[in-house]
Amino acid sequence: GGEENMLMTGPFYEITHAAEANINRQRVGLQFYWLPAATAWIFDQPRVYGRIGINLQDRNRDDEIFFGAGCGADF
Repeated sequence: GGEENMLMTGPFYEITHAAEANINRQRVGLQFYWLPAATAWIFDQPRVYGRIGINLQDRNRDDEIFFGAGCGADF
C-alpha cells in the first residue's frame, strides 16, 4: 500500500556480546511491521509489529524459539 497502509516484513540476524561478562547471544528470525490505516478513531498511524525466531547461541536458551509483539499509535 501507500504511506497510509503498508506491511513490511523480512529476516533479521542479531548478535550481542557483553564483554565484561563474556556472554554472547545470536538470534535469527523474521520480523514484521504493519500500518493498517492512516487513522483509526482518535489514533494516528496505528501499528502492529513483531518478531519470531530462534536463539542460535545463548548460554540459557540455546535452540529455543522466541516471539515478541507489540502495538502502538500516535494521539
